[in-house]
Amino acid sequence: MRLVGFGVFVFLGSALSLLAADPKISHDALSCVAKNKNARITAKIEGQPETARVYFHAIGAACGDYYVDMHQSTTDPSAYWAVLPIGAEEAKALAYQIRATAPGGREISGEEITVPIDADCPDQPLSPDEAKAAANMTIGLTANGQTEVPCAFKCIGITNLLTANLQLLPHEACRLLLAQATGAGLLGSHPGAVMAGALAAAGGGVAIYESQHRTSPSPVRP
Repeated sequence: MRLVGFGVFVFLGSALSLLAADPKISHDALSCVAKNKNARITAKIEGQPETARVYFHAIGAACGDYYVDMHQSTTDPSAYWAVLPIGAEEAKALAYQIRATAPGGREISGEEITVPIDADCPDQPLSPDEAKAAANMTIGLTANGQTEVPCAFKCIGITNLLTANLQLLPHEACRLLLAQATGAGLLGSHPGAVMAGALAAAGGGVAIYESQHRTSPSPVRP
């Protein structure tokens, strides 16, 4: 009985150690992103992470990182995926990084990867679930007072905003831009022209809107 009890103790200890292990991220880096398309990012994340996210920014932009939550596969619990917003016409490259949190909040980060946005890059067709996610994105902010519209990205598909103090809100800045694009008759044109046209139609209105709709001061989201 003593030996059996010891064996059970060792087994339970090993199981708890596995459950408490830090997540392990495996990812095949993108080589490029097709122009006017959503970047599709996939990864294997072992270790039952509490959260899995992709942080991103356009190269040369000065408004910091944003993030989107990753979706867990329904057929493989260790498989995760995410889609990023479409880069604006002026965006030449983007950087992204996969981060996962272990139970207790410890964050594990993958390598930050920089990829060009290139018209000659092969398109990555989206699955029905991925296309649905691309049309209903929630963008997370990472700093106080951060510009709500990600610099050098289009608003197409961005519907919600998660502020730095974890308030989930409709993304009014993007709604305004897309409404202006609709009013200017741009939504019937190629999606790649929508944001540039909306900014032209809005003139200085976007800057005024942003100055009046900064997020309230709050702790920076880890």
